Amino acid sequence: MVLCFSNISLAQAPKLIARWPLDEGSGDVVKDVVGGNDGKFVDGKLDWVEAKFGKGLEFTGKDIHVAVKKSPDLESADSVTLAAWINFILIGQ
Repeated sequence: MVLCFSNISLAQAPKLIARWPLDEGSGDVVKDVVGGNDGKFVDGKLDWVEAKFGKGLEFTGKDIHVAVKKSPDLESADSVTLAAWINFILIGQ
């Protein structure tokens, strides 16, 4: 599975609290370019891959994920909108 956020489709809205464009291409940190809520790889190694628009992350195993520390900015009593481009690839079928 590859997770990619496109710089083209995500404009910085006035109430945007976090945005992870995945432009790094290497390392184990995913930078939040809006609120400073950087994420870090947990429980394994994620692979940086070429995506349709820039870079992306390939999750190659069970329980591998990116964790973001708890932050008041990311806690909301109201509604939240999350947008992601996800490509599921079934292997072995």
